[in-house]
Formats: sequence, structure tokens, C-alpha cells
Amino acid sequence: VLGDDLSRTIDYAAVCESLRRFVAGRQDKLIETLAHEMAEHLLKFFRLSRVELELRKFVLPETRHVAVRVVRQVAER
Repeated sequence: VLGDDLSRTIDYAAVCESLRRFVAGRQDKLIETLAHEMAEHLLKFFRLSRVELELRKFVLPETRHVAVRVVRQVAER
């Protein structure tokens, strides 16, 4: 529980910018690969113990989107 304490959160703008830089120029063929790598990147560069990430791809006209969800966490220290 964060207790409504901003000092216990992360800077979401910094997360977005970091992910923008991280994915720029990547040529992953599978969204599963990209989602996994994005989650690992966030755990490495931000003070997080767990990441739950959903990545959506809007490519099929007869569906809203396809998606993959990954959950990663830092190993016990």
C-alpha cells in the first residue's frame, strides 16, 4: 500500500520516455518478445519490484486488437 505518498511512486512520464527510447529502432517480430524486453528494461532501470505490462497491437480489421500480457518481478534478494 502506497498510502497516498508520492515519494513511494515512480515518475510515469520518465517511464514513458524511457520506453519510447528503448523501443525506437527495435525490429522485434513478435509482440511477446517486445513485451518481455520492455518489462525487463523497466525492472532494470526503475526502482520496481514487479511489472505487469500489456502490449496491444492494432493490426486486424475484424478485431479491436491483439494483446500480450507479461508479469515480471525482481528475484528475492
